[in-house]
Amino acid sequence: GNEVGGDTVGVDNGPSVKGRSGITGPLLSFNKLENLQALYLGSNKLTGTIPYDFLDGLADKESMVAIDLIGNQLTGQVPSSLVQFEKFSLFLAGNKISGIASGVCLKEGWMDEMAGIKGCDSILCPVNYFSPIGRDNGDAENACVPCEDFTDAEFYGSIACADASEKEAMKEREILTELYNSLGGASWEVQHGWLDPGISVCSWWGITCVSDSVESVESIHLNQNGLKGEVPSSLFELRYLDEINFSDNDITISFK
Repeated sequence: GNEVGGDTVGVDNGPSVKGRSGITGPLLSFNKLENLQALYLGSNKLTGTIPYDFLDGLADKESMVAIDLIGNQLTGQVPSSLVQFEKFSLFLAGNKISGIASGVCLKEGWMDEMAGIKGCDSILCPVNYFSPIGRDNGDAENACVPCEDFTDAEFYGSIACADASEKEAMKEREILTELYNSLGGASWEVQHGWLDPGISVCSWWGITCVSDSVESVESIHLNQNGLKGEVPSSLFELRYLDEINFSDNDITISFK
């Protein structure tokens, strides 16, 4: 749902609106909002880094501020500029965060004062550690624990560790999601299953995988389906893809 007001701003694209791509593009700085107390932008498709001037315009930097950016595609570090906030709850699990700037973890009032107890783990579990919520909130079941042998967690704030085959499957899902967003998937004639996190990509309309036991994309048939736009080059990173049918659509494609 959408919520906009003097102190709360939010567009949450969670499970209730499954199949929509949500907000795309870089995260804005929101540095003109003087009275913001809560920002809900979880489960969208925000990309890029957290701006260094993020929320700079807040008049009161001593009061509680809650920021939900869970489940986007944000990269880079949690910036050191955020140390200006005293009581800050930043929810970032499920992104592609590569680090937390020095000083941030020393803010004892952060994360409902859990940062004073758990340090950086209260914000995000480190690389090769995970938690069901991507951080340690003080509950034993949500502690950051190391990945098991032959698995890893590449980014901060992981909710699970993955082996090589699982990482390949996640990459294929990301590529197909980019294809959907780039070619106007929300307006396709048929889009059954697309972007549904609860089913295999092999069950998405027009997708055929190698076999029931090998869930790698082998062919894509989306002819006469209302596709519009430029086919992303990442499509050709699908290792087992050997057949594409995008005929009778309004698309462009480059093989460079």
